[in-house]
Amino acid sequence: MRSDVVEGHRDRVAVAREAGWGRLSLPSLIAGTMVAYGTFIVLLALVSGLVARFGSGHTKLSANDWRNIGTGAGIGVAVLLFLSYLFGAYVAGRMARRSGLFNGLFVFILGVVIVGAVAAVVGS
Repeated sequence: MRSDVVEGHRDRVAVAREAGWGRLSLPSLIAGTMVAYGTFIVLLALVSGLVARFGSGHTKLSANDWRNIGTGAGIGVAVLLFLSYLFGAYVAGRMARRSGLFNGLFVFILGVVIVGAVAAVVGS
């Protein structure tokens, strides 16, 4: 075997197809989604603790303050979800090894589907 030959992405994909593996890896999707949810919980706890310590201790909660707090909290949660899904997608992509971007994208889709299903069950 020659030492100057390097295995490329196409070689790994061909070997995976010959082994019968598809592009989508269910274990990496589940792990990535669980990592995303866990990351979200940890980040939310950290940010909530910081806001409680340094944040809005002096506000009077009139109708206008509730609207501002709700908007700020919504933006903050959206940023935390985005960061969490990025981290979960990275984990799924690294675990899948053959189609990282494809598996990372499906982490977001699976996460939204799970949240939608839970919301439908709770709402009914």
